[in-house]
Amino acid sequence: MTELKTWLAQERGRAVALAAYLGVGKARVSQIAAEGVPKHFMLKVRDFTKGEVTLEAMLNPVQSPVDETNAAGS
Repeated sequence: MTELKTWLAQERGRAVALAAYLGVGKARVSQIAAEGVPKHFMLKVRDFTKGEVTLEAMLNPVQSPVDETNAAGS
């Protein structure tokens, strides 16, 4: 199970190719990779990556650890 951001970084040109496939700009693909894949793109992303990026990975992205000092509202 690979996250989209990781999959994009594994090979040069993947973001541009995915952007063309989705009909969006490269900046939008970067935004999607950082913020999460919208539901209407999930099946297309899975198919384009030949299943390397799974629906499960897109639905349950790995959360970065929360800085506890900021989380406490200090």
